[in-house]
Amino acid sequence: MNIFDIFSLNKHGDYQEILFSSALSYLLNPKLEKQIGKEFLKHFLNSVGINVSGDQLENVSVKSERDLGEKLDEDIGRIDLFIETKSLLIGIEVKIWNKSANNTSKSGEEQLLRYARGLEAIAKHKKKGWLLLFIVPHLHAKVCAREYSKLVEQNPSHAKVLPLMELRGKAASRFKKLEGCLETELSTILSSFKGNSEITDSMTKTLINDLHNFLTEDVRKRLYKGNPDPQKFPSNADLQEECEEFFKLLKPFLSHSGKWANAQHTTIGIPHKLENPDVIWPYKALYRIRTTKKYYTTIDQKVDNYPKSPLEIELWSDVYKECKDELDSWITQTKSVQKSQSSNHLYRGPKVDVEIVLIERVLDESEIENFEQILREGFMKLIGVTGEN
Repeated sequence: MNIFDIFSLNKHGDYQEILFSSALSYLLNPKLEKQIGKEFLKHFLNSVGINVSGDQLENVSVKSERDLGEKLDEDIGRIDLFIETKSLLIGIEVKIWNKSANNTSKSGEEQLLRYARGLEAIAKHKKKGWLLLFIVPHLHAKVCAREYSKLVEQNPSHAKVLPLMELRGKAASRFKKLEGCLETELSTILSSFKGNSEITDSMTKTLINDLHNFLTEDVRKRLYKGNPDPQKFPSNADLQEECEEFFKLLKPFLSHSGKWANAQHTTIGIPHKLENPDVIWPYKALYRIRTTKKYYTTIDQKVDNYPKSPLEIELWSDVYKECKDELDSWITQTKSVQKSQSSNHLYRGPKVDVEIVLIERVLDESEIENFEQILREGFMKLIGVTGEN
């Protein structure tokens, strides 16, 4: 347990965000943290692409909770951190919770747009440049991405976004096409500074270590537990952005569902013992494509369960028995396709044996159509229907 755990034991999540911002403010303010002087501030700014020298940091000012409405004579709000160098004003807004980015004024103006107006007005008065740095929990944060996109649309050369940490590998999903998306994380910046030989004060060492550990140790539990994802399956956008090789295999199947249920997201079980065959069309899928390893409830669990190549297709065992010869022949003729068996049908009830077809290359339209036609005929045999009418 570190100091962030201790001081937020009886507080809600917003307090933890305030505590985190306060610790970062302390480290970045050379007047408060004299033991490391301007070194951490210089290291931080250079790491986020703001190149500064010792000359530019002379008489640098770092303030917390700075009112940005002074030059506009209106209540814009207080930004978490305000850094003023010789030639530049830098406003830093910190969100360790995705949901807290949903902040609008009574007039309906978003927080980041208000802060940008305030910074611009102050910078114009001081005849300096300005930048708004948005620190977000991770680059999958939907609400943060929505708010940042509005900011960068209006102020493309005055905005940057920095994630607290990388949630997974190539984690640039919602931000990667937006201007100012940085390729580093705050956890990396802290990690690279932890070994600085000039840090001898035990309190400073503890603060840097605990701030870093807050982001990296058990980070999913600490940062994302309160950020649920109600879907049981990733969206096509998730798969396209985060599972590129898998999505290449999946894409040709997306246009072949027809009147059958979606092969990706169906939760219907094995299609047997049907008394009324008329109900099969809207509710049954010919097969099922696995787009997640298991159901999930939070964002981090979704990421942990992203699929990898090859594409796994579940076949209902009772349907497979009706068209085994035809399907085995199709598998043999279609290169880079294999078959296996699994009892891990993704279903909330008891485990059910299913046949698995593994697709290792992109199939063309005729190959997929032949595959589906074989399954359609097997399905018809299973329920005793000779045609689809």
